[in-house]
Amino acid sequence: MKPKDRMVSFRISAEEYDRLRKAGSVHGLTNISELARVAMNRMLEAQQFQREGFLNGTQQETSAHLGLPEQVQELRVQLEGLSSEVKRLSRALPAASAGISE
Repeated sequence: MKPKDRMVSFRISAEEYDRLRKAGSVHGLTNISELARVAMNRMLEAQQFQREGFLNGTQQETSAHLGLPEQVQELRVQLEGLSSEVKRLSRALPAASAGISE
């Protein structure tokens, strides 16, 4: 493994910190930095997978060449992305509907 010589920093709320700490613990990760690295790498891998598959029109072929664990992981990444998008839209919906008069 290459040495980690770059740093990324961002602020989160106390609630987000607790959720991240608990999520890392559930998955056997030792700290939030490790959780963030794993999550970001999975996101980047999923984006690359989608770009390669969809741009080449070979999404099914690409998935077929993956082993079952990789396919399950890809489904997890996609599900996490969908879940995030649903949460984002759920937060945006009350704001949008507040501007609509009945």
